[in-house]
Amino acid sequence: MKMPPRKQSSRKKFFCVSLVLTFLTLYFLFPWTSWVSVGAAELNTFLIERGWRGCILRSDPVVLVKGSNSVKIVWDTTCPNPTSIQLGTDLSSLEEGVHPREADMQTISPQTHVHSVTVDVEPDTTYFYFLLFEGTTSPVFSFRTPASKIGSRETRNFALISDSQNGNVVFHRLLERIKNRDPDALFHLGDKIQNYRETSQWYRYWSHALNTLYYTTWGGVIKQMPILEMAGNHDGSVANNPYTHKSSYWSITVAGIHCVFLNSLSDSARQKRWFHEEIVSESWRKANLRVLLTHIPPYIEYWEPIPWEKGEKNWGKFVREYYLPHAEAEGLDLVLGGHTHMYQRGCRHRHRQTKRANVNAENSLQGMILPGDIVEKRTTVYADEDNVCFMSIGGGGGQLELESQRVEDWKVFTRTVFEHHYVDLKVEDDHVTFTVRDINDYVLDTLVFEFQ
Repeated sequence: MKMPPRKQSSRKKFFCVSLVLTFLTLYFLFPWTSWVSVGAAELNTFLIERGWRGCILRSDPVVLVKGSNSVKIVWDTTCPNPTSIQLGTDLSSLEEGVHPREADMQTISPQTHVHSVTVDVEPDTTYFYFLLFEGTTSPVFSFRTPASKIGSRETRNFALISDSQNGNVVFHRLLERIKNRDPDALFHLGDKIQNYRETSQWYRYWSHALNTLYYTTWGGVIKQMPILEMAGNHDGSVANNPYTHKSSYWSITVAGIHCVFLNSLSDSARQKRWFHEEIVSESWRKANLRVLLTHIPPYIEYWEPIPWEKGEKNWGKFVREYYLPHAEAEGLDLVLGGHTHMYQRGCRHRHRQTKRANVNAENSLQGMILPGDIVEKRTTVYADEDNVCFMSIGGGGGQLELESQRVEDWKVFTRTVFEHHYVDLKVEDDHVTFTVRDINDYVLDTLVFEFQ
């Protein structure tokens, strides 16, 4: 007797529908380009670590800004063979009359050899270069150094991000958003990777991810974005890290904004002496905006409670108790930090203030109420010219903090968002706008400084 066909079980239908919905959710949250890029990096790492790729350039170079007149170009190879670089400002004569410069090399694993060259540059200038390796030349790369004129009021765009760590897909997606805005440079406030002892992470989570920012022009030149960076606690010692520019504290003026990068991981008498000279310098005094950048911010409110009480609450304590009061006394306008994986913004009265920029902090959600978001009233918050503001921007990819894990209340912040994000910084003639955007490019917050 012929049996009737069985009806498809409801469990099987549920499984198929769930699979399709999961795929669609992942696709729209993290477009396929991010997944493909991350997968390619993981596959390449797998092949390299087994010696199956031979002697190759492992990744495109990264351009690290060291100051107004210096950059460090870093790349790595899978073998210890020497490499050199040819650099100039004229593409048409790049191969003529310039002797290649051999790069310094540091071996950090049998398959990872980091090469670097530090070169003197001029601000607001385009440079072209290519690498020579194993008898061949790389494609031609180009980058433009940031404008650094004191008191400049030219229109410029920058992007800021922090704590990308091992959140590779999120980081790629944020970098895609940043690339669409074509900023002059990218600021990264530390924790570029998760574990500095695992050397492959510098390729998988950092240099390969930055390729997202690059694009090839009609002339075949790969245009790169310079990086202004600092070390986070996950990045390891600056002294032993060939992927950084070896300066744990430094400063630069970009488009009239004087930026002081502070080492918040460890303090020293040398840093204190340098800092006191910095905050009375001509670059600081004449800047349109004075900004302190530090991986560990002076005020942290959300963290894991157990490690917090075991001593992590004291990390960077010297920034709040020593450096912040001195900087405020000399007219500090803004403190930018990372470390805590979320976004917070607040302003308060500057101690022993000097008159500076007017501040307009506008909360714009564009009609979106996001999950886990602590939302203040949708009004424009005005702070007078005697205020100093604080922004924690640690949502670059690492696992987000939990709203339930509040460990402090500093009575400083009036805006708190638990979302991955980056900051779009626009410098115009008479004001600076910090626009915080999430992974879908929705605006989470806006902070405006108006110049006097």
